[in-house]
Amino acid sequence: MKKTEQCTKLVCSFLICYGAQQEILSAVERLIINSNVVKPITNDVFKQNLWLGNIPDPDIIIRTGGVKRLSNFLLFQAAYAEIRFLDCFWPDLTSTMLHDVVHDCMNAQKNFGI
Repeated sequence: MKKTEQCTKLVCSFLICYGAQQEILSAVERLIINSNVVKPITNDVFKQNLWLGNIPDPDIIIRTGGVKRLSNFLLFQAAYAEIRFLDCFWPDLTSTMLHDVVHDCMNAQKNFGI
């Protein structure tokens, strides 16, 4: 952590024992409890009440293991993420595969809700 504390260009998140539905319900519960303080509930206000808080939304989500679904992973934050499904398991992911995924995602056309 000391070696990378000044690094700010890349955020790599690993979520363990995480469930998006539980995260969303927790945020709603917090907003209801604090409803006399925060009005209206904007996208930014809602995001601040999610467990991930200020962590940026992902640009890329890589799902390994040959499964082609999000499986309750970052359901709110994944709205504009590029999602790639790989048949290999996480320990078998090579730097070449990662490079190919990032290159593919960089070249993807983004519409952002249009």
